[in-house]
Amino acid sequence: MISQTQSTPGRFSTYLAVTSFVIGTLFLIWHLSYPDNEIIIFLGCWFVLAALTVNGITFLYLIYLLIIRPLDRETLFIRILILLSNIPIFFLYTHIVINNISLLTQNN
Repeated sequence: MISQTQSTPGRFSTYLAVTSFVIGTLFLIWHLSYPDNEIIIFLGCWFVLAALTVNGITFLYLIYLLIIRPLDRETLFIRILILLSNIPIFFLYTHIVINNISLLTQNN
């Protein structure tokens, strides 16, 4: 059995948060490079749904670890904050995409 001090709990969540951020940023850049391509919007929406599901499950797992591993609370709180940091980024990117689409429809 691994003791609480031998492993870093929730390390996967940090990798997940960074990966979600990078992929989301690549989708945004892709959309801004090819704004008329509807497939990018379609794929981006599916990515958001998948990322929301996986990040939500990971968040619940971190909450569970927070309860059962009281000695690791500081590390787990930091990992939860890193995971939740993608939420305002999502709203910013969504705002950019919606404004870009509305500008395109006004110009056509």
